[in-house]
Amino acid sequence: MKKRGLKSALLFLYMLRSKLVMEMENKIISEKELLKMPESDYMNAKQRHFFKSLLTTMQANLKSEIVISRSNMHISNDVGDTLDLAADAEMMQINLRTTERKTKLLHKVEESLIKIDNGTYGFCVETGYRIGIKRLLARPTATLSIDSKEQQEFHERTEGVSDIGDNKDSDDAK
Repeated sequence: MKKRGLKSALLFLYMLRSKLVMEMENKIISEKELLKMPESDYMNAKQRHFFKSLLTTMQANLKSEIVISRSNMHISNDVGDTLDLAADAEMMQINLRTTERKTKLLHKVEESLIKIDNGTYGFCVETGYRIGIKRLLARPTATLSIDSKEQQEFHERTEGVSDIGDNKDSDDAK
């Protein structure tokens, strides 16, 4: 009887320990804690969890904003003068451009979430080097390191085009 009680107690302690470990792993660290971590901890479980939470929040906000923007796009049934029609058309164009930018950013956020899941988030698509925590905090969807991004921008300025990173890190979606 004592062995059975001991086994139950050990099982209970193991389950309690497992629950605590899971809670600790699921705790989202602060940006301050993230920046204090040593370079050797780059893209560890806590950092991935931090960025996954950040990107998931961005994703939800963008989806909501896109739905609202699309619902605000309507063709006015009110027939006004030419100035009213021109103003409505201009507002529609602005709303369309904004919605398009948000949709592009949403796709980048979703790609970043996939990268977190497959373990490639935080690494430059061109070189494979670390993008860096500070850069990812500033731009969570970054796919290029600072050096690769600068090289891409240089090629764009001098040659008009760049094949570095396949333009996946352009700032037009901001």
